[in-house]
Amino acid sequence: MFEKFSTSYRLVLLAFSYIKQEGELLAYAMLSLCSTLLVLASFASFHFFYLDDMAGLSPELQNILQYVLMFLFYLVCSFVTCFFNTAIITTVKRKLEGQENAFWDGINSSVKHLRKIFQWSLVSAVVSTILRIIESRFWEDSFVGRFLVGLLWGAWSLMTFFAFPLMILHDMGPMDAVKESARLFKKTWGERAILHVGTGFFFMVLIVLVIVSSIFVMWFVNPIFGISYLVIALIVLIILSMLVDVIVTTLLLHYVNSESLPESESERMLFASVAKERPAL
Repeated sequence: MFEKFSTSYRLVLLAFSYIKQEGELLAYAMLSLCSTLLVLASFASFHFFYLDDMAGLSPELQNILQYVLMFLFYLVCSFVTCFFNTAIITTVKRKLEGQENAFWDGINSSVKHLRKIFQWSLVSAVVSTILRIIESRFWEDSFVGRFLVGLLWGAWSLMTFFAFPLMILHDMGPMDAVKESARLFKKTWGERAILHVGTGFFFMVLIVLVIVSSIFVMWFVNPIFGISYLVIALIVLIILSMLVDVIVTTLLLHYVNSESLPESESERMLFASVAKERPAL
């Protein structure tokens, strides 16, 4: 287990080196977060301004409209995220192939894959809405129920760990990608998921350090400065964690299913340990 978390740390460092070399990656992640916040603000505003109009409707119709809005929100958020994730995946792939990258290369790739982006966004929105309905209608007031729904969320996340990158990199449909992603997960006994959790643990430690240091600044220096530092640092960490997650997933998928390893000796040793088993696609 310790070896897996050590490998995760090295993968995060490798992802940071990619970010440093390819500035477009950071731009895509920032645009993704800003676009998601705009979508969230838009749906929140719509819900706020039309809340009184919905009050006159029957409870059944209110529930239906709530679920429709929920589905649309999940759909749009997933579409925005997948659009920019496609640009990130493509940029990493081009770098692995030794190609030069420019900002519009990733955007053009996202436009090219709009159909697959929408397909996966639709699948993701349907699953998210169904799980949310199950939780709200049957288990909202039950701790055990919420725990069970959380397990379902977790199982879906693990099963689809590689699904969207598979769609982009290997031209798969959503159902085939989910099946292949689940097969890869079962084939490796969850090793890739442990690596994934390890990258999350790395950023969790950074977040704790930021919170502790911001409290110190607020207490001993200036409260406003400390709060500003906390907000900015958390935003930066959120952007970087999102970006590193996509980069690491793309790298893992590439080398788990590739007979070639990087030219760099350190990277070759890293991925040789990660890709001990290479289930062929």
